[in-house]
Amino acid sequence: MSLFIDDPDALHEEYKQSGAIVRMPPTNMPWNVREMNVEDLDGHRLRMGGHATGPVDEEGLKQFQQIEQFGT
Repeated sequence: MSLFIDDPDALHEEYKQSGAIVRMPPTNMPWNVREMNVEDLDGHRLRMGGHATGPVDEEGLKQFQQIEQFGT
């Protein structure tokens, strides 16, 4: 599931504090979206994003590609 949100960084902090598994922290993507990927306590995997806040994060993009390809 993919959701568009106002503040990925604030939501990232909430997820970290709740004990959710952060699979990918907020990352600026080439499609002008700042995305994050989490797994909640019930095992649901969520992809969320908002407007990008800067240049593309190349290292984060590699992590995203690995998640998408291998589901890790």
